[in-house]
Amino acid sequence: DGAQSDQALASFRFDVTRLTVYPEKTLKLDQTVTANGLTMQFVKIDYTPSYSTITLCYNKPPQSGTYSDWWPGNDGMFLAIGDEKARNQSGRLLSDSDLGGYMGKGTPPADLSMIENGRCVELGFPLGTRGAETPQTSTLIIPQLELMRPEVISANEIDAANLKLQAEGIQVQQQTFSGNGGGGGGFVFLKKPAGMSDTQALEKLYQALGYDYAGPWLFTFELPPDQP
Repeated sequence: DGAQSDQALASFRFDVTRLTVYPEKTLKLDQTVTANGLTMQFVKIDYTPSYSTITLCYNKPPQSGTYSDWWPGNDGMFLAIGDEKARNQSGRLLSDSDLGGYMGKGTPPADLSMIENGRCVELGFPLGTRGAETPQTSTLIIPQLELMRPEVISANEIDAANLKLQAEGIQVQQQTFSGNGGGGGGFVFLKKPAGMSDTQALEKLYQALGYDYAGPWLFTFELPPDQP
């Protein structure tokens, strides 16, 4: 009834005083792992029962140019806590030596490393300790670092990559097509080792092109039990 639309039909009272509150906790690790000549530091993990934020600092791969935007690659990257694991959900740049250092406001956090020719990032994962009553063995794996792939790769770059891949028995050709609705392109592998998938060959190609830098960087640590 339109005449009664402003009248309360009922009232409700919710008692939340007995809810268990788990505040965000921080575990400082300062673990350092070197893979393929590149060092990565696991600075800390901020976590709740349902979410974790990890701070990583690392050197950049050898790269020409004044700025290189290297990020941990999403393919194969995951955080495992106990018997559950999750993929990366978010990322934020904290500092970059090519951009003048700390990217935030005010004074940099005391635990944030300022490494030469490197950067620090914050990675978010939709996984926490889930109210565990026992310590949780945990793992973070970063298979590789990646640069954003360009939309167009020149023929000279493909030729140079093929020279590098020759020793591994891989040869690739770039194909493009166009139509009334637009165009596109992709790679065709003319030759690759027996048993190697196109996905594996593509990883090798991006490494040869300089857009991927292989690790892996593997960190193992233990999160203490949750205590409200």
